[in-house]
Order: sequence, then structure tokens, then C-alpha cells
Amino acid sequence: MVLTLTLSINAEDKEVDLFKNPESITEFISTFSRLKYNITEIKDEEITIDRWVEYKYEGTEKIQETSTDKISITGSEDVNDMELWVDEDGEIIQIELEHQTMTGEMAKTYGISLTQIILFPFSTYAQIIKPEIIEIIEKKKSQKHEKRQLGGVEVEVIEIDIESWKWSKGEIKSGIMRFGKFKDYLILIGYEFAINKDMEEDEIVNTKFEIESLDLR
Repeated sequence: MVLTLTLSINAEDKEVDLFKNPESITEFISTFSRLKYNITEIKDEEITIDRWVEYKYEGTEKIQETSTDKISITGSEDVNDMELWVDEDGEIIQIELEHQTMTGEMAKTYGISLTQIILFPFSTYAQIIKPEIIEIIEKKKSQKHEKRQLGGVEVEVIEIDIESWKWSKGEIKSGIMRFGKFKDYLILIGYEFAINKDMEEDEIVNTKFEIESLDLR
């Protein structure tokens, strides 16, 4: 499912669906031809996650008579370089990782964890606070608009403030989300959250996600 919401974007008050948030590997492939992002987490003044990931769409190939989309992933030291072949149903049917080739059930099983890594910034917090995002943007409150350079391209950015938001596994104490307008899309390009992952203890994790560069399909 692609999360969409309605925004007024011109003087004629014309409404279009703008917010495109890929929640599956097939939606990710259909949205981006290239994407590089950074994500960090800091807990008790110590960096617990400091990762960058770069995704590239490499074209189509046939694997065992099955049409697939080929993608490559590179990243920081905690991300293995790999190539993946994904069929039209979003199943990973082949993986090349550390000079080894996986197919069949092994590729499907291992592919689940790999796609979770790729989609993590988009699928996690964006879905947790989806109702608040929709309300803030539709009512045009707590917003700031500006122009930014992203991968050498000037982009219109909408920045929204997120107030305290609780869910089953924790609470966002405060935060900022940034959306960039590309063509007819409004895409999540970054966020900064102070998160209490255990609401019974005042233990704050500061999480920052930022897209460094991207190309759309």
C-alpha cells in the first residue's frame, strides 16, 4: 500500500495526491532509480547506529525464465554489498552476497530481512505517526516551507513539527519531519526524533534520518 493524502497546491485549490511513501520493495523499486540515505541513533551520548545505505536500480533480467528487477545495495561497514533480483510480486528470488549466490527459499527468507533494512526509514516512523502527519499537513499547521539543495537539485521542502506521540512500543517526545516535492510526489526526505522506547523509563534515543541524494524513476 502507498500512503496518500490530499493537499491543495495552487491558487485554484486543485487537489492532487502527493504523499508517496514506499512500504514494499516493489513500490520502492517503482519510485527510485537511485537513493542514498544516512541514519544515526544516539543513546546516552553514545552513537549506537551510524549507517549509510545506497540503493541503485540496475534494470531488468530474466532469472530461471522469471522476469525480475535487479537492484544493488552498498553501504557502511555494517551493510554488506549485495545484488538482489525481485519478481513482480516483490519476492526476492536471487541474492548475490559476499561472492555467494542464494536462490529459492533461502533467497526469499534472507530477502525479508534485507528489504526491512532498505525500507526501514520509510516504513517505521512514517507509519507510526501517519494520523498526525495527515492532520498537520491537511490543516497546514506547524509547517515551514523552504528551498534546499538535494543531490545538486533545488527542492521545495515542507518541514513539520511532531508533538508528543505514543504508540505500543514507545513515545516520540518531539520531532521534525521533512518532505520534499518532486514532480507530483511529496516524499519523506528526513526526520529527527527524540524517542522514549520504554515509556516506563525516561530513556531517550535521538534518531536522525536524512536522504543525501536521489533520482526518481
